[in-house]
Amino acid sequence: MEFDENKNNDKEYVLEKVKEKGSLLDLVSEELKDDKEVVMEAIKADGNALEFASGRLKDDKDVILKAVKKDGQILYYASEKLRNDKEVVLEAVKNKAIILKYASKELELYRKIFIEGPIAPVTTSDFLSQDGYFTFWETPSELVGEENYYISDWDRLYWWGKIEDVEITEEIDIWLNMLVKEYEMILKGKEQETENAFVDHIFNTMEYLNSFYGRIYLFKEFYNALLNNSHEVRYQAILDLLDKFGEKNKEIGRVYQKYGNKEWCILSKNLKCNRGRMEIKRIIGVMANKELRKKYFGF
Repeated sequence: MEFDENKNNDKEYVLEKVKEKGSLLDLVSEELKDDKEVVMEAIKADGNALEFASGRLKDDKDVILKAVKKDGQILYYASEKLRNDKEVVLEAVKNKAIILKYASKELELYRKIFIEGPIAPVTTSDFLSQDGYFTFWETPSELVGEENYYISDWDRLYWWGKIEDVEITEEIDIWLNMLVKEYEMILKGKEQETENAFVDHIFNTMEYLNSFYGRIYLFKEFYNALLNNSHEVRYQAILDLLDKFGEKNKEIGRVYQKYGNKEWCILSKNLKCNRGRMEIKRIIGVMANKELRKKYFGF
């Protein structure tokens, strides 16, 4: 890109150029390298433009935070004071952990003490239970009395046959055979949908399940299998099965509708992993596992 160095102190011209190519900050006047608006626009286009900013702006926390959010490695160009700022370093680490090598010696020492310091002893069962800790905090009153959720082979059926430690227990086998009976009843009375109607059915079902249970997704290969076999009744019946269990668990799903408007990461695990939602996810996991689906459903 052409840059007229005779206009290197023309703020309007410089702004137009650095918005298109941030590295052109290298060619502007010292005065504009110290102009916060110019530097911020250059960083927006290319975080590495910080290299050419004035020393004053390399010590400006607003400027540095904006730069490291774009690329954590840009911490290298920050002032020593800001390389010692925990907020700045932690923001940079979010997108590039390697930048810890640019953090100050004081922060490196803090990290070393934190990593190597003693931790309180804890048993495996205590660690997995976590009762009374953040994981199960603020369990909705509607779910009080429900068992706390812990991951098990029920939740890993998608990986059955792919990794050795996922087993089908007697309890899971009973549930799978129940699922087969439900599916066969649906299939027996199923009227074939047109391919276009079935595609609409996929999206309507997923929209419905997400509205009640939150973050219900089809595995990519399962979604493709549904689309590639949209003319086959046996695949169409899978969605009817999901619809049926969506309705069956609707009352517990309403609990998510009521409380699920907060950030996902701070929701109680008992809400995110309520039995209704987890059953829907398990059905999808079973159907997405070709070997497991063939073993129980025959296709």
